[in-house]
This record gives sequence, structure tokens and C-alpha cells, in this order.
Amino acid sequence: MDRLPLAKPIRVKLTGAAYKKLQLAVFAADLYRCKVCHHAKPLQMHHMIRHSKQRLDTVENCISLCARDHELEQRHLIAIEWNNVEERTVKITRRAGS
Repeated sequence: MDRLPLAKPIRVKLTGAAYKKLQLAVFAADLYRCKVCHHAKPLQMHHMIRHSKQRLDTVENCISLCARDHELEQRHLIAIEWNNVEERTVKITRRAGS
């Protein structure tokens, strides 16, 4: 019996009020602290699984990062991965040059 391939989930991009609501939920889940340096600087929301890999706009796929640490991650100077999704703990790896 041939198996049919599983369909990829349809991603709906959030905009406006829905995006802001998700952002605030992520910040609250992270106690309004950056997951890397733990400062309460102005925060940005970071998707753990990127758009190209079917990222989902959910609290379980997003974390709070300060602007500095978000830039370091975007420039591939640090790597951030989940240590425990339920407890919202992450593992940070510093890469060469950071």
C-alpha cells in the first residue's frame, strides 16, 4: 500500500493587531526578559523555526530577545535552540567572532 505524503501546514501570516497580540503573549511567557541576557531591554520577538522551514506564528515557536541579541542571532554569531519548550528554556551557543 502506497502512503500519501503528509501535507505541509498552511501558514497564515499574522499582521497588525493579531501579530501584536502574539508578540505580547510571547513577552509575557518570557516574563518580559531576553532569553539570552535576561535583561528587560526593549524586546523583539524571534521565531525559533524560520519561515523557510514552515515556522508557525505561535507562542511555542517564539521567544523574546533584546535587539542586540536578536541581531547577533540574525548575523549567525550566536545560535539559539530550545532546551525545553514547555519550560521555555533555551541553549545558546556562541560562534566564532562573537
